Parts: sequence; structure tokens; C-alpha cells
Amino acid sequence: MIDHHQKDLVIFCAFTDLSVKMVKSYLGVLMCRILIVFG
Repeated sequence: MIDHHQKDLVIFCAFTDLSVKMVKSYLGVLMCRILIVFG
């Protein structure tokens, strides 16, 4: 049985992982655009 605190922690970790992936993919796209414009 997972208590409430653990559940919140799991949800928080999942959201953090998701936002890290989103930021990385966004930065990847941004870097590609910069390279295309200035390359």
C-alpha cells in the first residue's frame, strides 16, 4: 500500500522527468534553428 506522501513523490518525479524531456527537446529544436540560421 502506497501512502499519500509516496504517491505525491511519484507524481512529482514523473512530472519532473517529463518537463526535463520537454526542455531538452525544445533546446534541441532551438539549437537546430540557430545552426540553420547562422550555419
